[in-house]
Amino acid sequence: MSEDSAKAVFTAVPKIARALKAAYEPIGINVLNNNGKDAGQSVFHFHAHLIPRYGKGDGFGAVWHDHSSEYSNDDLQQIAREVSTKIY
Repeated sequence: MSEDSAKAVFTAVPKIARALKAAYEPIGINVLNNNGKDAGQSVFHFHAHLIPRYGKGDGFGAVWHDHSSEYSNDDLQQIAREVSTKIY
């Protein structure tokens, strides 16, 4: 995705989120993008999901595991350095 396309998409996302909140009064909204088959992508073009949330048991099944305790500050700095060399 080009930077211009990303700018257009992510300019629209908060507008749509505000409209969802005004129309349906969720207690929160998840913004989700599945990038790649192994990440759950099934339609292979960029799109974002805006998922209104209504509390536990609302049917959304994502599970987030915090692995931050598995990394030292030095590990995180190394990861940041490695990623920064790949930014273009």
